[in-house]
Amino acid sequence: MEKYYSSIYRNHDRRIMIMAREASVQLTLQNALLMYQLFYPPLLELDFTNTPISKYIKIRPSARWIGGLILQIVSIILSAKSTFSPINDDTTLSGFKNKKMMGLIHYIGKMLQVILHLIFATGVVYLLKVNKYDTNL
Repeated sequence: MEKYYSSIYRNHDRRIMIMAREASVQLTLQNALLMYQLFYPPLLELDFTNTPISKYIKIRPSARWIGGLILQIVSIILSAKSTFSPINDDTTLSGFKNKKMMGLIHYIGKMLQVILHLIFATGVVYLLKVNKYDTNL
């Protein structure tokens, strides 16, 4: 069992960390975009003409906007899974490699560290986007 997990650790260590880094950047950008769209709805929301897409389908602009937000939230959940899963796998595999299993407190601490990093990074990206397009500043 030790040989098996050592080989998995060697083969997947680099791939796991690259995947977590890329997913965390994507997660940060998606969170900032979602916050921006919630605080600054698109101008399409002000279209009250209620023109149908076709003769049989009548979708209001707000329904399209809400549908887009739902798709973004699903994408954020998938990106969060892609960010946290490799980190947990790396912690587990390094515990097998070092013959020292990590406790629940260690996993929680590592997740809180990543969550705080994502919150701060999302806030910075959001503020950069708002200040770039806000003409009142």
